[in-house]
Amino acid sequence: MSAMDLTIAVLNFRGEALLPDCLQSILAQEIPCSWELLIVDDASPIPPQVLLPHRLIRHQVNSGSNIKGCNTAFREAKGDWVLLMANDVRLHPSCFLNLWNFQRVYDVFQPMLLQPDGTVDNLGLQWVWPGYGRRVRAFGLSREIDAFANTCVLMRKRTWEAVGGFTEALGISHEDIDFSLKAKRLGFTIGCCPLAQATHLMGATLARNHRNLSPYYRRARRLVIQRNYRGLDRLTRLWATGLLDGLASQVERRRQH
Repeated sequence: MSAMDLTIAVLNFRGEALLPDCLQSILAQEIPCSWELLIVDDASPIPPQVLLPHRLIRHQVNSGSNIKGCNTAFREAKGDWVLLMANDVRLHPSCFLNLWNFQRVYDVFQPMLLQPDGTVDNLGLQWVWPGYGRRVRAFGLSREIDAFANTCVLMRKRTWEAVGGFTEALGISHEDIDFSLKAKRLGFTIGCCPLAQATHLMGATLARNHRNLSPYYRRARRLVIQRNYRGLDRLTRLWATGLLDGLASQVERRRQH
């Protein structure tokens, strides 16, 4: 049993302009438990400068993906619970307290994520046949979701261990959907706490390092299908996504010309 309740783990890469405001939003929270701050840096050229008590884990070589950082955060966390967040997330007042009070409802859950203009970015992800993730922007009667957005999520470290961590072979995306599919098969529940809110600075991380994300997303989708489905279900999903992705590629090429 850990002597600490919570690890707040912030993923960072070239976060000179992003990290200070992220950390300030954490310091403004009411946190009714013992906790630590863990910065996981993916070999930034300039090491992160943090003027408050923290632990720093730095990868020796840049992985080109936040997925390795996610696994590093959970592996190194001293807390029973881990709040995992990107450096372009800004927690709103009472965000963490509302999340913490939500832990009796679901095993894995996220806040409502807003875009910088205040519109809803997502309340989780929907996994749509044959294999596409869509942002949930409104709730029905239930707050349970197909998958969480890994931008900001709270779960127990032992849940991460039971699921087997995040799949780094996916590249730069879909690790949250892949994790959620595995977690649900094991009986874990996934939800969103709308009273907890945070702003996500859209495109402040991935888009800086990859000009065209579509090929990475398509590859990751196919790997998620291959990893989580069998038999005819897998074959039909792969055929359908291959057809749809091929059509989308043709549209993209025509726009470029």
